[in-house]
Amino acid sequence: MNLPKRLYKFGRTACADVLDRFDIDVHYQRNWRGVPLAEKYDTRVLWSRWVTKQEAVDAEKWFKDSYPKSFFTQTQYNGITECRDWKPKQSFAFLDILKEKFPDREPPKGAKHKIYYVMLTLKQI
Repeated sequence: MNLPKRLYKFGRTACADVLDRFDIDVHYQRNWRGVPLAEKYDTRVLWSRWVTKQEAVDAEKWFKDSYPKSFFTQTQYNGITECRDWKPKQSFAFLDILKEKFPDREPPKGAKHKIYYVMLTLKQI
């Protein structure tokens, strides 16, 4: 299967800068599994919030349970499980849901995790 030209990913990270989560060098320095998504995709952060670790775990579970994945690849990219092949209209609707479910607030005391929503665009090679 060809990779989708655009993907949307909801996830969690302990990186203070969400873009570090997609940095190829960071991927290999931290010995993360799979192929880094950044080898094929450019990343744009659409939304993020500081949360506690438990809130991050719960949010990711909510996402996986509520929005099943509908495409598959032969290559095991790191983080592909939380990627969705949505149309822009679906993405905007999901962003509205995120803003309602996780409103702006002061970061919780001791928050060292972020939940995020990014747009991944296939690189032109």
